[in-house]
Amino acid sequence: DATKLLPRPISICEINKEDSRLRVVYRVTGENTGTEEFSKLKTGDAIPIIGPLGNGFPFEAAEGKKVFLMGGGIGVPPILELAKQMKCDKKQIVELDWDEDSSLEAGFKVYCLPARHFSGRGLSSNQSLWASFLLQAPSQNIYIGGDGGYDTHYAEIGERFPNIDLAILENGQYNEEWKLIHMMPEQMSQAAKDLNAKKILTVHHSKYALARHPWDESLQNAENMRNHDSLNVLIPEIGEIVKLE
Repeated sequence: DATKLLPRPISICEINKEDSRLRVVYRVTGENTGTEEFSKLKTGDAIPIIGPLGNGFPFEAAEGKKVFLMGGGIGVPPILELAKQMKCDKKQIVELDWDEDSSLEAGFKVYCLPARHFSGRGLSSNQSLWASFLLQAPSQNIYIGGDGGYDTHYAEIGERFPNIDLAILENGQYNEEWKLIHMMPEQMSQAAKDLNAKKILTVHHSKYALARHPWDESLQNAENMRNHDSLNVLIPEIGEIVKLE
């Protein structure tokens, strides 16, 4: 039922847990859509929000109720809520552009690096930057790829940082139709080789389904990277602690 869906652009930008209130920014995307129904709500109206994608929620229970399913990539900007909980000063929140870096404590530095994706929060697309990161610690260099399609930036990052100990790469929720923003299985091994990382950990899987591929296909991809491409891929069970050294 399209009237139960809230497509992008929409973002929950603030949550008040004490008062059970939230503030949302969105744009009405068309007739008979969730956003049109959303626009009819008044301040103070109560709605249950089920997500992501309503997995495990019986749709029959939505009959006669205001229920909206929030799709993948929609939610609260984590740094905002984290900063509020920690009562951070503005100076403690650092924004970086590609190829900028910030020193943390002694021996720790974070680099903001390119990625290939898009941003959809707010009323206009691509108003904020998508990125990958490299965390440089005294004993480890960890690359965090984030969401993103395959491109030349992996080889460029691998050349710039030749001693990556662990690369965390996305593996899942891919489709040929959006391969420019989510890597396809055949591209994951190449990205890992481009980075020349000593160990690989794949993420973006084993939670809920956004794409049409089988739920466990991502785990098989990781096995193939390890067995067929001779890559040192970590495949921990959910909840398992992995020691990097």
